[in-house]
Amino acid sequence: MIDIHCHILPGVDDGPLGMEETRQILAEAQKAGVKTIIATPHYSHGLYENGMVGQVFDRVKTEAKNYGIELYRGYEIKIHQYPARMPDDYRDLDLAGSKYILMELPFKDFPSYTFDLIYQLQINGFYGYYCPSGKMQEACR
Repeated sequence: MIDIHCHILPGVDDGPLGMEETRQILAEAQKAGVKTIIATPHYSHGLYENGMVGQVFDRVKTEAKNYGIELYRGYEIKIHQYPARMPDDYRDLDLAGSKYILMELPFKDFPSYTFDLIYQLQINGFYGYYCPSGKMQEACR
């Protein structure tokens, strides 16, 4: 089994608080038969640029091997109301080196540039994989 959307990096946005919680997640994943996980922290320009996410990812990747799980890198990119918060380049933000970009849709109104963004992704060879925000998921229940 493959988990393509997992906030498993400790201390990074929605991830666990520490490495012990990460180990618990890995143990549960192993029990469930997960062999591959794509770590998908939310994209943040500052964290991405300063290499902090990469350092944490490397630690968790090493730990995941102890559970027989291969860990790959990805990001979840929130579609913000402010286009300036969006990345300029989507290379290296894809799911495990694929052509898929995980995008979190806003709770309510789509920003006016959303369809242009999707078009730009497509002409650059990427495909959007869209997930609703947690609030939207709650509203759909």
